[in-house]
Amino acid sequence: QEASRRTQLLPKDFEETLKLAPALVVPSDPALFGQAANNGQMLAEAIKTAKPVELLRAFALSLAGRSAAQRKKPATAAKGLLAWLKS
Repeated sequence: QEASRRTQLLPKDFEETLKLAPALVVPSDPALFGQAANNGQMLAEAIKTAKPVELLRAFALSLAGRSAAQRKKPATAAKGLLAWLKS
């Protein structure tokens, strides 16, 4: 773990180089990332309530112009497609 800390880039390194503040900083969670990789899962499938998962979910919703309150429960494929076509 010590070696990974030495090779990590800090957000300020990106900001200084790109002259742009990062929109999202995902904390390192080796246990979560390892568990998901070993099980062939996406992060949200491994541990839905993990901090990196919550951050990525919120970021994706903000990119889509939605809030967490606007999230809908998954519908069946046919109903979901019809709703998408109507919007």
